[in-house]
Amino acid sequence: KQFDLTNADGRVSALNAAAPLIGKIRDTSLRPEYARSLAGWLGMEVEVVTAAVKKNASAAPRATAETPQSSNWRPDPNEPRLMLEREVLKARLQMPALMRNWKELEKNAFSHPAYIKLREFIDTQSDFAPVNLSATDSEDLKSFITELTVEPIRTDGEISDRYVSSIMARLNEVALSRSIAEVKSSLQRLNPVENETEYNAIFSQLVAMESKRRSLRELALGEGLT
Repeated sequence: KQFDLTNADGRVSALNAAAPLIGKIRDTSLRPEYARSLAGWLGMEVEVVTAAVKKNASAAPRATAETPQSSNWRPDPNEPRLMLEREVLKARLQMPALMRNWKELEKNAFSHPAYIKLREFIDTQSDFAPVNLSATDSEDLKSFITELTVEPIRTDGEISDRYVSSIMARLNEVALSRSIAEVKSSLQRLNPVENETEYNAIFSQLVAMESKRRSLRELALGEGLT
């Protein structure tokens, strides 16, 4: 908000201000996701933002760099930013018959690499059925699936159709909000006079996305559920 992203100077200044913050994130597996988000907000190429982040990255202790990859593969189960993603995955693994709208999840619904990998694996499985652990050779993934399968779902009420529909709608709303931010950034950089056709097409897309987000918000709150 402190920078004018409609001009090159403002976008570069914003990048120079934000890149060092991402570079200081201790969990290096999170940096690429934040870099992609920042690229969308700024309307810049991901490679440009990633290079700026790497340039400003805090020097990590050698011991951390030598830590086996598997030790940092799983996300923190109590990370607030990722909690909704985790709950949806737990519901799919524990109550597959209730996940009738799994295929309708937004493409960017999951942000952590481990959750993305698990979602991709689930997409190869039969609908409404428990996942087949023998379908993967990854011991990390098998262990992760087992962990989520036995971890209690965070709800005081019944794990019902209503509950599952609500958390899936909320996750879709969050993902759609990220996409809307990227589209708005693209729209900001277009001249509506010089690029009238492209501008109108993107604006129409944005209106449709905003409408869908409102519907998802109502569903997430329980409105529209019978």
